[in-house]
Amino acid sequence: SYLFIFNTIASAKDFYSLLKEQLPSEAIIFLSSHITPSERLERINNIKQKKSRLAVTTQLVEAGVDIDFDVVYRDMAPLDSIIQSAGRCNRNWTSQGEVHIVSLKDEKRRYASYIYDPVLLDTTKEILKERPTIQEYDLYSIVNGYYKKLQSRKASDQSKYLIEALYSLKYDSSDETIGISDFKLIKEDYPKVDVFIEINEKAMDLWNTYQKLKEINNIYERRNEFSKIKADFYKYVISVPERIENIPPEVSGIRYVNKASLSDYYDQETGFKVKREVAIW
Repeated sequence: SYLFIFNTIASAKDFYSLLKEQLPSEAIIFLSSHITPSERLERINNIKQKKSRLAVTTQLVEAGVDIDFDVVYRDMAPLDSIIQSAGRCNRNWTSQGEVHIVSLKDEKRRYASYIYDPVLLDTTKEILKERPTIQEYDLYSIVNGYYKKLQSRKASDQSKYLIEALYSLKYDSSDETIGISDFKLIKEDYPKVDVFIEINEKAMDLWNTYQKLKEINNIYERRNEFSKIKADFYKYVISVPERIENIPPEVSGIRYVNKASLSDYYDQETGFKVKREVAIW
C-alpha cells in the first residue's frame, strides 16, 4: 500500500488526477482539509479497512490519524514533519516500511517554500544530504544533529524552546511552552472563512435545524440549543481562504453551499473548488 503526502492542496489534487488517469481501475482515496470532516472520517475508516491501497493526502494525516501504509512518499518538509509522516508507515509493525522524500516544485518554486520556515527546510536538506538513507534506529542521532544545527542558526529564546521540544519530541503545545508545530508553518497572513457544505440529507437536516435556531430571540437559549447540534453541524464545515474568487454567499452568519449549487463549489472527490489561491492542508 502507498501513501503520498503533499504540502499543498493544489499539488495533491494534481497528483490525484494524474494517478486516476494512470490507474483507472484502482480505488484511490483523497484527503485534505477541503473535504468535509464527515467525509474525511469515512475515508480514513476505508483506509483502515484496507478498501484501497493508494491514498493521496496533504499533511493533515501527520498527527492524530491512525492509518498504516507499507510505503510513504513525502514532499520535502522540515525534519519533524518527515518523522510524523514516517509514523504513518508500518505503524502496526507488520513489515519493514519505506519512506521516500522528494522535492516538488511548480513553475515558480518548490511547494515546501510556500508554507515552511526556510531555516528549518535548509537544515533538513543538510541532514538528508549527509544521510541519504536513514534507518529507524538512527533517528535519535539525526534529531540530535538537527538540534545542533538549529542551535547554531537560531539563537533566540524561541529557538531554544524549539530545540527543547525536538529533544523531547514534543509536537504540539499543551501549555505555555512551545511545541514543534508552532515553528513548522510560515504564519498565514490571510483570513479564512467557514463554509457549510450541504453535501447530503443529513447536512440538509442540520442546516434546517440551524435556520430554525436563528429564529430564537433569547441569545442564551439560542446558544444552548445550538450546542446540542454543534458537533454534528461542524462535521459539514470547512475553512477556505477569504481571498478566493468563488466564495459562497453568507447566510445566517456563515458561508453556505446548498445542495442545489453543490457542483459549483464542491467536488465529491477532491472537495472545495478553490480558484486563485495556494491552499495548504
